[in-house]
Amino acid sequence: MPNDLAFARLGLTVGRRLGNSVKRNSLKRILREAFRLESTNLPIGYDLVCVPRPNVELTLETARRNIVSVSRRAAERASANSKP
Repeated sequence: MPNDLAFARLGLTVGRRLGNSVKRNSLKRILREAFRLESTNLPIGYDLVCVPRPNVELTLETARRNIVSVSRRAAERASANSKP
């Protein structure tokens, strides 16, 4: 969603079905680091919410690739929906 700010923000939701607290916190750290490293490549002025899927092995490299591609598609979709 657009946030009317000059930067993107990240929201995370990691449910219990993804594992114990150690695994969930590890996933959150990976996603936060991917967001931090790719912040210059992300669309400006959007709030991003990441919901990792169960049974998908997430590494920093895949998270970096995915966060950029998914955020660009979402921004394009949001801007297309806001046009009159």
